Amino acid sequence: MKLKVLKLPSKYIISRSYKCYDPVSFTDDLKRIPWNETMSIDDVNAKLDHFIAHFFHVLDRHAPIRKKEIRQRHCPFVDKN
Repeated sequence: MKLKVLKLPSKYIISRSYKCYDPVSFTDDLKRIPWNETMSIDDVNAKLDHFIAHFFHVLDRHAPIRKKEIRQRHCPFVDKN
């Protein structure tokens, strides 16, 4: 009788891709953000939200988030027992 080996589900890693990252272009885009608007907000939470929105908008353009599939290796000598 042949045992059926169960295939494990794939795992995913989420990371940023720096393949086309250019630090000079990234800092230039950060310099173009109107930081004085962030500083003029009185509420600390709103100020942080404003900063995060602008910073991650630039970051997503230069180092986008990628989801990579990691497949499980098939080990026929390992079973449930």
